[in-house]
Amino acid sequence: MISEDNLKLARFIDGALADPKQAGVPFAVAGHVKTDVQEFRTGNNVAVNKNWDFYKGRQTKYFVQRYNEPNEAFADRKKNAIIPNYCKFIVDVGSRFLYGKPEGIRRQYSANKKTEDRLRQLEGLNQIPKHQLKSKKLAGVFSEAITRFIPVDERTNEQVTNVTTQTTYPRAIHLDARYAFPLCNAWGKLIAIVIEYKTKDYANNKDMEILELVVSDSRWTWHDGILASAEANPWELGAEFVVQENSDTDEDDIQGILNLQIKLDESLTDAQHFYESHGWPQLVTKTDLSQVVKQPGYIWEISSENDGKVLDEIDYLTWDGKMKEARQHSQDLESYVLKMSFTAKMVTGDLEALGQLRTGAGIIAAYGPSIQKAEERQVVWRQNEINLFTAMAKMDAILHNQSVFNRFPDLNISIVYSDEFVPGEELIRAEIAAMAMNSHTTTIRDEQRKKFPNATEEEIAERRAEIIKDSEELTDSKRAFVTEEKGGDEETPTSSSEKKSKEQKE
Repeated sequence: MISEDNLKLARFIDGALADPKQAGVPFAVAGHVKTDVQEFRTGNNVAVNKNWDFYKGRQTKYFVQRYNEPNEAFADRKKNAIIPNYCKFIVDVGSRFLYGKPEGIRRQYSANKKTEDRLRQLEGLNQIPKHQLKSKKLAGVFSEAITRFIPVDERTNEQVTNVTTQTTYPRAIHLDARYAFPLCNAWGKLIAIVIEYKTKDYANNKDMEILELVVSDSRWTWHDGILASAEANPWELGAEFVVQENSDTDEDDIQGILNLQIKLDESLTDAQHFYESHGWPQLVTKTDLSQVVKQPGYIWEISSENDGKVLDEIDYLTWDGKMKEARQHSQDLESYVLKMSFTAKMVTGDLEALGQLRTGAGIIAAYGPSIQKAEERQVVWRQNEINLFTAMAKMDAILHNQSVFNRFPDLNISIVYSDEFVPGEELIRAEIAAMAMNSHTTTIRDEQRKKFPNATEEEIAERRAEIIKDSEELTDSKRAFVTEEKGGDEETPTSSSEKKSKEQKE
């Protein structure tokens, strides 16, 4: 691991600008940072390029040629492979469970109206629900999602490279983890990042490889290995870049199912080959049928050399349709994939998984593995979002030449995720809460504390008073309506028993 003291590179700027050949130390640091990040990922079994191929369905690249399998057969098997892409499905499902219901996520930034309003505005400008949905997908594939803030003008939607204005804001963009290498210290603080990308030099009509190194005190850029720029870093490293972790163990969502995915692909591909090869019945006979015309409208005249009937010597060799073992093998592989990824089979939409479930509570229980996984991810992503909005506030303050404390007074970010994962779950929870309050085993305050965990006791008391007030107004309006229907206070309503007695007399 590179020491933070070795990342103080500003002292090399003047010499490197005078003679780009003297930029050897920063260039070597960039290489070491990249190597350290790659080794860290390898230690956590994160193969970013392989994971991306699996997510995109390019899984035949990893098929292995079987013993004595001809090259032509192997190529044909890969060309006609069936790819039930559970890697993409599992990553996307995990993202939907966390961010697929944006209205169910409560974000609070401060009790101060100035801070709340500005961060609400930045949330809208950056389309945070969409940004975070993509972040979770990228983290599910790469184990981390890397966000970079760049200054953009709100009016023109163009990047600001010179003097910022009042309409400049920090725009969040994603970096590709295959070409971005963020180095963090033991407690997760970002201390350096290396970014590689290719671009087109249209003036000279050639491709260009760009290498960028950003540390706390300086920024370095190389074009095709030649130093292009070196300058002091005007921004805080943790304000420009944010690394959002997928899990507390720095793992992606699919590393445990890659081999199972390949086995499932091959199993279904083999089954398809069998169906195609043996789906049509084969005619079997001892009689020479080479001269028989095989077209509609022709009559076959066949003589047998034996005494028996010709039909006794002609039959079909047919596939009996029993592929139970092979089909069971594929189903077992699918089951292993779902179990290893903690994904409930109900999530696939398979109606067979409903079984004998007839109640909402039973269906919720069947979603158990996916719900538990989503709740575990909420712990990590709650902190991810706090880091994201903290960096956003810092960058916005820097762009407007203010301190964070002045531009965002009383900054206190809180994120509350929805606990409703299954259709109908909200109704069940509401019914349980209503029964608990009616049986006096809980109070309105208790329910409001569950619903708004970050609210103060004063806010809880205000909510309780508002609920009681609304309830009283609703009750009074119902009483007034009933009184009006009965004709007011002057008339005494007739009871149902009196009415029934009069009807019986008549």
